Amino acid sequence: MARQRTLQLRTYKDKGGKYRARIFAGNGEQLARSPKGYEENVFADGLEAMLYAQHDAELYKDKRGEWRWRFALCPYGIIMISSEGYKNKQDCKIASDLVLDSEIV
Repeated sequence: MARQRTLQLRTYKDKGGKYRARIFAGNGEQLARSPKGYEENVFADGLEAMLYAQHDAELYKDKRGEWRWRFALCPYGIIMISSEGYKNKQDCKIASDLVLDSEIV
């Protein structure tokens, strides 16, 4: 299946010198972020491959009771989480599918 949207991946080093990343939509809205820093840049090669191999995101409720999604990449664990919470599971699923169905550049 051809990717329908292009999302921008921005990687950076945090104050501790670890790699982090964020994913942005074409309108500049942040859709996802890394939950922690990593010693190596796991996002450079791994994120696009991980998204192609991913069938679904893991959906879960956060401490405030909102729905969120996350993606994992072995051996690093969770490498991307949604930037916002959703009131219902269906909206969360739609948002995670948007990322999965997009090209990350």
